[in-house]
Amino acid sequence: MCITRETLVDLHHPEFRKGYYHGRQYYFREEVVLTDKRLVELLQCIFEQSELDEAPEREIGIYSSIGQLVGQMSARVLPCQPDEDRTQELQETFLVRVEQGCRMTGRTLVDMIRHLWVTQDLLAKALDAETFETMQRRGIESGH
Repeated sequence: MCITRETLVDLHHPEFRKGYYHGRQYYFREEVVLTDKRLVELLQCIFEQSELDEAPEREIGIYSSIGQLVGQMSARVLPCQPDEDRTQELQETFLVRVEQGCRMTGRTLVDMIRHLWVTQDLLAKALDAETFETMQRRGIESGH
């Protein structure tokens, strides 16, 4: 990991690092913003829970849990980095399953889905966020 002016914490401990990246991914999926009250409650819970664990598990749990919190907080101010975007990986996994599940039409279906995703990306760039979201929900709301 390269240290820059945007580096909030220099990550050394492997469990903190795992927790940090897990926390960032959680934020990018859920966009949950911590309040000061919730942060203090979570820290208190982490330390109370650690009292119940044996020494090795205690260290792992504390580093991992606090790493997750720092990761969530960092994601709010540091955008998703190219190495953190799993969209492509998830899409490819999905397409493999589609192709395997639909033997005769699988390739055609995969091509259509890829085209749909490209179109969605173009619409996302061309439309304002509210209009784009309305376009995405219209099929769901009409029951299709």
